[in-house]
Amino acid sequence: LPVGGLFSAGVWSLAISPDGYLYAGTSGNGIFRTFIPLPPTAIDTPENEPLPNQFTLQQNYPNPFNPTTTIPFQLSQSANVTLRIVDLTGRTVAELLNGRKPAGSHEIEFFAGNIGSGIYFYVLTVDGVRESRRMILLK
Repeated sequence: LPVGGLFSAGVWSLAISPDGYLYAGTSGNGIFRTFIPLPPTAIDTPENEPLPNQFTLQQNYPNPFNPTTTIPFQLSQSANVTLRIVDLTGRTVAELLNGRKPAGSHEIEFFAGNIGSGIYFYVLTVDGVRESRRMILLK
């Protein structure tokens, strides 16, 4: 029987988008989406602890995507960069970059034709500092 529109199937992953949508990846490779209004949140940053501005990782677009998406990032200075795609277990499914990149704006295209639908993370590491974002592949 459906519960809230989702038939009883194993839920393998959950994600909430910034615009308030809950995504549930199921064992049958389906993705369920519903809207959940979220209250505003804030992160307290002490004034004496500046945030690093060595690089900026932006949200991929389009997201959700099928089968290609673009991952934009900016570097404030030349740096050693790796960009990996990982699944929910942390397993690397693709390595898109591994080397030195100059300062400036960069866009890397990711083709996901050989992996299944689901929630993935892209992980950018710049001179040992790591940042990640979530993306959804819908086939």
